[in-house]
Amino acid sequence: MNTDFDYSHPRTQVRFGRGRRDETGEVAARHGDDALVVTTRNAMQEAGFLDDVLASLEEADVSATVYDDADPNPTVANVVDCVETAPDAEIVVALGGGSPTDVAKAAALSLAVFDEPPSIEDVWTYASGEKRPEEATPLVALPSTSGTGSHVDPWAVVTRADERAKVGFGGDALVPHDAIVDAEILDEMPADLAARTGFDAFCHLNEAYVARGSDALTDANALRGMELVSRNLRRSVEGSSEAREKMAVADTLAGFCEATSGTVATHALAHAISAYEPDVAHGDALASVAAEVAAYNVENGDDETKRRYGEIAETLGFPVADRKLDAPFVVDTFREFVAEFDLDASVGDLTDATPEELAENAAEHMRLVLRNNPVEVEEDDLVGIFEDAY
Repeated sequence: MNTDFDYSHPRTQVRFGRGRRDETGEVAARHGDDALVVTTRNAMQEAGFLDDVLASLEEADVSATVYDDADPNPTVANVVDCVETAPDAEIVVALGGGSPTDVAKAAALSLAVFDEPPSIEDVWTYASGEKRPEEATPLVALPSTSGTGSHVDPWAVVTRADERAKVGFGGDALVPHDAIVDAEILDEMPADLAARTGFDAFCHLNEAYVARGSDALTDANALRGMELVSRNLRRSVEGSSEAREKMAVADTLAGFCEATSGTVATHALAHAISAYEPDVAHGDALASVAAEVAAYNVENGDDETKRRYGEIAETLGFPVADRKLDAPFVVDTFREFVAEFDLDASVGDLTDATPEELAENAAEHMRLVLRNNPVEVEEDDLVGIFEDAY
């Protein structure tokens, strides 16, 4: 356990509870009276949740403009279009899963730092890491899935299609000021979406636990979060409202872990897949490489890394005492877990891009994440992992 560390907790005020979306107007009004609402084109509208949020804003005398055209893997062009929808907005409200929240964060940044609606190149100066976000328009997040942790973390993910670059970027400025976690919204998730996003939450938790940036305080959140996922993901997929509430807690803990410890090679490789295949769901991309990344880290890691993967296996119901902790055991543990939720597609099932192409993409665009992996990983190592996962 690392007991020599710095720790900065996310600043978000989180409100949990059924029906609390009706508090959106009250929360937003603290920050301004002109809101940009970023959401999904169909799901939140068909379920009536967008109308509820808009009614709450109207009751609080907050005007609202809606942007609902984000791609599943949102692009820099989505961000530009979003800002052009409401260039004078004083607050941004994200209603939906990771995609609209990513667009909302990048839009909140753009509204604060650019005097005019930005170009793709303007946004890319921040997304690429050339500049670091130092300010953003206040953001309120209402998640519709339990997986991304975006409602309490400082990260946004966008794709630049012309460069096949899917990147994560962020800073304290992108942490939402407020989050409203309303389980009535989460109840509307289809089973396959609950599975994919729930696995994403599990990855955020287990990756933070083994990351170079892990620390004693994050460890506690990660272990508790993984325990909640292990006990509740199956029931959440089956539609249990109680389980979905508990998955929302796990997701929030995962967001805290992302904010303090980050992710590792699993996310770097998954982003490369999505860079080539924008229609591939993030959870599917993660599931296709999670076992192989874990095996690489166990095979090449130190005793502490091995111990931590052993604890991850224990939380999933695979006691290490019954089987030797080695790479094949870890592969079996992860593969059995993803197969339980029908997430066992291989990399080759998801893309025609070669292991070499994918490895080059990850090495170029996800360097910071790769540096956080518990074991040093070079581009040739990434090729090998992709080959094993293909």
